[in-house]
Amino acid sequence: MNGIDDQDGHLAVLDLDTGIFGFPVAEWSLPAEVDRIAPAGLLVFQRADELQLRLVSCRVPASQPALLGAVQEIGFHVVDCLVTLGMRNIQRAPVDPAPLPLREARDADLPELEAIAGQAFQTGRYHLDPRFPRALADRRYVAWVRNALTGRMPGSVLVAEHEGTIAGFLVQRIEGDHCEGQLACVNPRFKHSIVMHSLLAAHTAWLRQRGVRKTTGRISIGLMQAINLNLVLHAELRHADYVLHWHSPRYPLREVDFANPA
Repeated sequence: MNGIDDQDGHLAVLDLDTGIFGFPVAEWSLPAEVDRIAPAGLLVFQRADELQLRLVSCRVPASQPALLGAVQEIGFHVVDCLVTLGMRNIQRAPVDPAPLPLREARDADLPELEAIAGQAFQTGRYHLDPRFPRALADRRYVAWVRNALTGRMPGSVLVAEHEGTIAGFLVQRIEGDHCEGQLACVNPRFKHSIVMHSLLAAHTAWLRQRGVRKTTGRISIGLMQAINLNLVLHAELRHADYVLHWHSPRYPLREVDFANPA
């Protein structure tokens, strides 16, 4: 980014989110030194005005309270905490029974997947930000599953079926022997059921059959049930990161702007 060097971090416009929302948002990769936060923040806010950014996000490891305090002092607010979990050797992990079948999603599944994605998510940084329009936060997950299924972004979609419908799905990205779990979702119709447990257990078996050895994934702290299920199914806790947002005072978000989303 112009005007910001390595010691001041890096500001990057999030093209995917910008395209979904219809206005520019960006992410700031923070400088490592706490005493650089305030002067670098001035440059970030200047550049944000030039780019007409509505929102800038950043992440701070939970193990760095001084860095967290410095970022909050210049106007960022905590909206979420992401817990990173993973399995080091999935080939040796016990496999729990999975009562629901798991299969790769087909093009014909897209309308049902979009309908589920548009109403199932309650957490995530945009949903948990009280100043961000809920309709746009929902739209982001709809676009996410659509792009993964249609090949517009790296990843693939697996679905679990129950009672003649899609009960849950997950989005993954596999590179070599490593799987990054990107989304896991339960159809609200089956919210209080064994679907999430079955989805995760079946995914372990699916990956083992394909020679995958390692997994990682990030989960919002608001999804304690999913975090606990991952731990029960032999994942381990790696680390946690606070997610913070800064809203532009010059280009504020207004609900009226998004009353009729496309």
